[in-house]
Amino acid sequence: MEKDYDILFKLIIVGDTLVGKSSLLSKYVDELFLKSIEPTIGVDFKVKTIKVKEKYIKLQIWDTAGREKFHNIITRYFRGSSGILLLYDITNKESFKNISKWIKLNENSTSKENIKVLVGNKCDLDDNRVVSEEEGKKLADDYDMIFFEASAKTGKNINEIFYSLVTKIVNSENEKSQITNKTKDLFNRNLITNEKKEKEVLPDDNYNKNNKEIDKLNNLLKEEKLKNENLSKKNEILEKELKKEKDENKLIKEKLKQLDLELSKKIKELDIEKNKNHENFNNLNNINIIKDKEINELKEKLSRYPFELNEGEKMMTINFISDIQKINNYSIICKNTDVFMLLKKNCMKNIKNFMKVKIILQFMVKKYIN
Repeated sequence: MEKDYDILFKLIIVGDTLVGKSSLLSKYVDELFLKSIEPTIGVDFKVKTIKVKEKYIKLQIWDTAGREKFHNIITRYFRGSSGILLLYDITNKESFKNISKWIKLNENSTSKENIKVLVGNKCDLDDNRVVSEEEGKKLADDYDMIFFEASAKTGKNINEIFYSLVTKIVNSENEKSQITNKTKDLFNRNLITNEKKEKEVLPDDNYNKNNKEIDKLNNLLKEEKLKNENLSKKNEILEKELKKEKDENKLIKEKLKQLDLELSKKIKELDIEKNKNHENFNNLNNINIIKDKEINELKEKLSRYPFELNEGEKMMTINFISDIQKINNYSIICKNTDVFMLLKKNCMKNIKNFMKVKIILQFMVKKYIN
């Protein structure tokens, strides 16, 4: 399958969490500004092809998480990267101070010299600025970086950032290529010169000198060839690692999605249980209210009807007495159990002697219930 690009560059975006890395990438690749983006978990990437100096360049842009717990993952992506975008938030001084930490993390992760651009994001929030443009330029000069202030929201300088970074990478690659070509040309010229001189009778000293130069050039070419072979192998390994990381990220996202579903389900179950308990509590309150009402009605009737109880009233009286006996602190409220037994016995068997029962009941109600 024919490639639709001439060169592939891997770029990586780093910086503290919430400085706007994902927003900036989304604005550049998709031309969208999302007001709310979930923090990146581990790494994510997008692809865009641009034209620079008559060449189509495919950019593989990696968006990294800013939280410290993901630093071990991020260090692997520094290796093999052609360029790095270091972002800070102009309204967050701490994110600016931490740029030096991100640079050190890159230096400890790879021996390759990669092109860097420093970006002060959120310049649309100039009223809340705590990092001046001069501070950003000075830091960029100290580390030999390109510098821009940009806004992922308005799109200011977004395209310029990537175009400047890629152009500098292309120029750097061209310089390396020119050095290699000069070495090859020198070798070829010396080779031709030596062939001509071989036809002539050359002094031994000149012959040995030319041979040494040829050997030296041969060694340089061998070293260059070996470097190119190693670079190709590294690119193959990198492609495999990228595919593996992408698959792992996909699995992580699927697991997180599953956990979210399980959590939502558990929350719904707890809400249902809570509502059920609340309903049971209300029902219990309603029962207590009804019971209190019945007791009050009984007390009122006992006061108004001193001689007889009908069957319903008699049962209510017995239930009322039973309820009193079920009180947990019964032994403290009334130590004389005979009072209750007498009251219950008279209600059940000797309703004619109710005046005596009424007096005892009223006494119990007034003393122990009210």
